[in-house]
Amino acid sequence: MIETDVPDDKLSSQDVHDRYKDLQKVERDFRQMKTGLLEVRPIFLRKRARTEGHVFISMISLKLARLSD
Repeated sequence: MIETDVPDDKLSSQDVHDRYKDLQKVERDFRQMKTGLLEVRPIFLRKRARTEGHVFISMISLKLARLSD
C-alpha cells in the first residue's frame, strides 16, 4: 500500500505506483554510484569545478554500466 496526499483527480493510483518505482530506481542508482561499481566517494577535491567533473564522470559511468546490463 502506498499513501500519498495528492488528490485523485491530479494523479491516478497507477501513476503514484509508477512514481514510487521510479524513486526506487533513483535510490538504487545512487547506492551503486556510492559503493560497489563506481565508488563516487570519498571525494577529496576542494575546487567546485573538479567536484562537479568527478560527479559528471560518475554519472556517465553509471549510464554506461546500465546500458551494458
